[in-house]
Amino acid sequence: MTTKLAKIVPLLLVIGLLAHGTVFAQAVSEARGIIKDNEGNPLVGVKLVFKNTASDKAVYEASTNKKGRFYFDNLLYYQNQEGRWLVTVEFPGFVATSIEYSSRTQVRLVEEFTKNLGPGVKIPPLNIRPFGDAELNFIMTPEDQLAVVEKVVEQDSAAEAPATPQQDPWDRALMLANAGDMEESVEFFEKAIKDEPDDAGRRDTFAKVLYQLEQFDEAEAQAQSAVALDPSNISTYLVLYSIYVGNDDFESARQALETAREQDPADREVLERVAWLASRNGEPEDAIAAYEAMTAADPGDVEAWVALGGLYAEQGKMDQSEAAYRTVVELDPSNAYKTFFNIGVLMESKDVLTDVDNKRAVEAFRKAVEIKPDYAEAWRRLAFASLRTGDLAGTRKGLERYIELSPDAADAAQVKAMLGGLPK
Repeated sequence: MTTKLAKIVPLLLVIGLLAHGTVFAQAVSEARGIIKDNEGNPLVGVKLVFKNTASDKAVYEASTNKKGRFYFDNLLYYQNQEGRWLVTVEFPGFVATSIEYSSRTQVRLVEEFTKNLGPGVKIPPLNIRPFGDAELNFIMTPEDQLAVVEKVVEQDSAAEAPATPQQDPWDRALMLANAGDMEESVEFFEKAIKDEPDDAGRRDTFAKVLYQLEQFDEAEAQAQSAVALDPSNISTYLVLYSIYVGNDDFESARQALETAREQDPADREVLERVAWLASRNGEPEDAIAAYEAMTAADPGDVEAWVALGGLYAEQGKMDQSEAAYRTVVELDPSNAYKTFFNIGVLMESKDVLTDVDNKRAVEAFRKAVEIKPDYAEAWRRLAFASLRTGDLAGTRKGLERYIELSPDAADAAQVKAMLGGLPK
């Protein structure tokens, strides 16, 4: 290695690690969709920002292409954090007026809804899970047409009103809540519960609505009443858990989960929250035990194996971590490229990188790009992992492919400068 190159290589390593950060990634997710105007025409250049509530570092931006489509292929999660995604859409002169959303993992539908938006109406926090896929389709309306749209809606509502029979308060409350009009639904929930005060289901649902409105005291009162009426309903204990977490009362949250586990020790939602709370409280072994219970109950639970892979790695149990991720590959080969990418990130996230760690990272990133040749970020990571092993040819190839696939990347200029310092 020349003297010039010997000076450049350490600098390249530092820049490579800092450009995206050596975060402890739990998993990656994808999000895609299309944005059209109110006449069905695709909008080009709409800016989207995805921000994870669990980490200030997890902020991603994209813009729609000529067909109005956008795609995020590398939304990173962070170990021991239960974050949701805050999404904003920006386009001069337009306002987002509706969203159609669905989120899935390899094994289940996580969340699905359609919601009307408008000026001042925020997009609800989205539950895009590790190794999950989400689809978000938006309609945006020119600001100068909003008044016309609202007038048409009002006229349609007025025209339909005479033919609409008087609704039962419970039905009305559910309709409003499902449409996202939580505040409007409250008075109807109150009337419905007054009509049926001993209906545990009504109180449970009302507690969830009040929780969404961050009226935690009122939500807790309804949930406690629901538990008194039906102590076997796990759903209500999970509402209490969420309320207590919202109030930073983690001990009460733990007690709510323990009571829920007494009803069903293998309930997946309960175990998932037990794991998160244990990780948050600095009890990784308890978190591992919860996820192990999930995989014991359902050996095909991909999400649980993903979480175990991250937790094992955090505890320095790299062989167990790798085995967990290999299991994910076997269970879900179509997403194997994500899993290998994640293994590579885990390897290079260790406080002290050994030669073996670097070689494992190279192997993992190489398999990721073999499966998905257009995975730009994996090529980038492969380049720097190769650099750490002294493979300068591999470094050059990785960086060239990264620039080829992401010519407009934020660090494109840096990467091109790095390439100028490498031998051909």
